[in-house]
Amino acid sequence: MDTKKLRQKILDLAIRGKLVPQDPTDEPASVLLQRIRAEKERLIAEGKIKRPKKSKTPSSESNYQQFEPPFEIPASWQWVTLDDLAFYKKGPFGSSLTKSMFVPKDKNTYKVYEQKNAIQKDATLGNYYITFEKFEELRGFEVFEKDIIVSCAGTIGETFVLPPNIENGIINQALMIVRLYLPEIKRYYLDYFDSVLKQTAAKDGKGTAIKNIPPFEVLKAYPFPLPPLKEQFRIANAIDTYFGLLEKVEQSKTKIIKYVSSVKSKILELAMQGKLVPQDPTDEPAAEMLKRINPNAKILTDFQ
Repeated sequence: MDTKKLRQKILDLAIRGKLVPQDPTDEPASVLLQRIRAEKERLIAEGKIKRPKKSKTPSSESNYQQFEPPFEIPASWQWVTLDDLAFYKKGPFGSSLTKSMFVPKDKNTYKVYEQKNAIQKDATLGNYYITFEKFEELRGFEVFEKDIIVSCAGTIGETFVLPPNIENGIINQALMIVRLYLPEIKRYYLDYFDSVLKQTAAKDGKGTAIKNIPPFEVLKAYPFPLPPLKEQFRIANAIDTYFGLLEKVEQSKTKIIKYVSSVKSKILELAMQGKLVPQDPTDEPAAEMLKRINPNAKILTDFQ
């Protein structure tokens, strides 16, 4: 059983609206999208994010669906783009942040979050810090709790949601910030990310080793099948259930492999000791057979 392929199949069914049944009483995704757009406009009005350069009109009036839907989705769902759902920010250019700028940690320094924070899902890793002055210069790359950081080079597409009470700081060049306009969609968004975006990055690599996440213009325009919020929660619960079962299968598979290996070793050990099958007193002794093979062979009778 290929549990990796089964996991991918479960995620694929989830984003196509085929993992759990639809509930006609759910608030449709079109209403959820209006809430997301309203939250985006609020953040723009408060100066917390900037309006995208190509968008001169408010989000509620933008022609967001400018692509051919890649597959059919339930009627209660809504096709959007990744750009409709979140603010995205890649780390500073290489020359903007180099090791020569790092300083020892003290009460006036700011943390530089690295790729390993996303890959190992741990905000405490790393010992790179910058001064307050450098932080002010790079404040546009500041991270906050609930931000999603994404590894963008080498091991790409690994995500981590920053927990509460993280150290104040910024991301480095190998990370990207994803700041959802509506945090409630976080779980489904991350499941989609795992299901689709890594595959897209691989395709964009054109058969070569993948070294970077897709360009922003590709990333932001990527189609996203948005379910009603309640259905998103049902999808998450179903994924957890199925993945939990697959984990048990994997654990059992590991135990079986170890058991089979142990049995094989024991069988060989018994065979070499003459304990695997009963002896037949009418058999020609091994010493006689050895003499026929090599008359000059020495038969060992004492192993001391």
